Amino acid sequence: MLHSPHATSAGGHGLMVSLRLHRRRVLVVGGNKEAASRVRHALAAGACVSVLARKDSLCEDLLARLARSEFTFLDAEFSGIDDLTIRSTQALSPVATTSDDNGVSSAEPKHSSHTEDAYDYVLACLETNDPRSRAIAECARALRIPVNCADVPELCDFFFVATVTEGRVQVGVSTNGGGPRLAARLRTLIAEALPKRTQEAVANIAALRERIKQLPIEVTVKTRMSWMSNLCDQWSFDDMADIDEKDSDRLVDAFKNGEPVPKPSHSKLLYRILQSPAGSLQAVLSFLFAFTYQFVYRALTPTTAQTNHNSSMIAKVDESSKRAENANITIPSLSTNLKIESPTIALVGAGPGNPTMLTIAALQHLFSADTIISDVLVSPEILDLLPHNANIKFVPKKEKGQSDSAQDAANDMCLDAIASGAKHVVRLKGGDPFVFGRGGEELVHFRARGVRVLVVPGVSSANGVLASANIPATFKGVSDSVLVLTARGERGAWPDVPEFVAGTTMRTTVVFMPIARMKGLSDLMIEKGYPLEMPAAVIERGSCKDQRVLKATLSSIASVVASSDVQSPALLVVGDVCTVLEN
Repeated sequence: MLHSPHATSAGGHGLMVSLRLHRRRVLVVGGNKEAASRVRHALAAGACVSVLARKDSLCEDLLARLARSEFTFLDAEFSGIDDLTIRSTQALSPVATTSDDNGVSSAEPKHSSHTEDAYDYVLACLETNDPRSRAIAECARALRIPVNCADVPELCDFFFVATVTEGRVQVGVSTNGGGPRLAARLRTLIAEALPKRTQEAVANIAALRERIKQLPIEVTVKTRMSWMSNLCDQWSFDDMADIDEKDSDRLVDAFKNGEPVPKPSHSKLLYRILQSPAGSLQAVLSFLFAFTYQFVYRALTPTTAQTNHNSSMIAKVDESSKRAENANITIPSLSTNLKIESPTIALVGAGPGNPTMLTIAALQHLFSADTIISDVLVSPEILDLLPHNANIKFVPKKEKGQSDSAQDAANDMCLDAIASGAKHVVRLKGGDPFVFGRGGEELVHFRARGVRVLVVPGVSSANGVLASANIPATFKGVSDSVLVLTARGERGAWPDVPEFVAGTTMRTTVVFMPIARMKGLSDLMIEKGYPLEMPAAVIERGSCKDQRVLKATLSSIASVVASSDVQSPALLVVGDVCTVLEN
């Protein structure tokens, strides 16, 4: 264990509050993607944002926002405490400054106080080792301005939290600077755990609370809060989400008359059952019939009905087995205990991310493996299913220009596991191992070293993600072919895109791993004849519960992706199929 699980960040846990930034003045220092994210969230909260950076350092998102005049731009590098004031010529509280070897001034206040001319919050978004981050933090504290320095927790007065927002509901997760990506994963898990109708329930309770507060009766705050607390504890989220005008009147009357919280209306219970995914009338009746058969009919006639039923079922199974045997067909067993006779590496496709898209064969291998070597982009939902008794290791993330070294590390990890005595090693890969998964290369590499290799196909993102986004890969009269590319080929090569002849070519183009090259990809396709206004879509975390589908034209999709902070894994789809089902 690297660290005690009960350890806290220096100075203890942060006090989690929700800041109201409406019309507050926020200064963002830097022009990278992190700065763009800070700007986006600050603007969404109603803040007046200024950005301090050289124009040639601004990322695409910030350039697009600057063109729309969404923030005040200061084309300069941070140089000292004067940059943290709205008007640098305005006199501030006496502050002595010193310059370091980099020419960046730091603050040594004789005494400091917040002035009307200083920003309300400062957000530094520089590289981790940039000495200006410390200088910014010291200058901000000299003016008593709360400051956050990205990726430098010890310099931060506050941290950004990973949030789940549904209407009035906002849930924040913080690791106090210890692991922002882990906080994002926890946020996803919390979002999945929230009752499905949380937003409606909270909105109805807020409206009811306001009605009760406006009643012309004398009642203590404690009485009102206690009554509302009882309502929230006694009614389910579905009950609260279903509150209509009639229910609201009934609840208000009960409070006004000093009565306890009434029971929810049971007339809506059957409606909710019938509206649930498995709750059609046919499903309900089927369940009741099966229940009656299992516990009544079979109990009353065990010797006749049950014996005849079992004999009939056995005969059908025997008949099916004989037909399969005669046709030389192997029926896979649902048992997870696979018999692996010699040390084996199984290349297993995990599908696009949703656990329901795992194949039976994939599950068999996962739950029989003694070692699992997984890609980091396999979805958290699938990783959560992995058996705890297996030795689970992760391949280093394939950073830009380092895909070959990461692939070598994956090969070595699998072979090291076999050499250490592992008998059943699963190499878990997103999508299908043979579709831009380098599965063929791995198979050749392992077999050349005398290791037995099995391949377990998976649902490829090329079709699974498109279907999850309601985009058909082909459509009669719209697309009769599918071109699947990767944005980054061998040694960083750009994809070879065939010519597109407008009015003749009916093609769907799917691009794997496009995010870092969105602008270049769209420009390349336009050069090859793709129309500027051709529909395009980017699907983030396709098939998962937090899937996002962003649609635009080929000429504008890059700026849409940049402004929406899309992260990998994601897929680019170009073609008229992106909008055909909308029309």
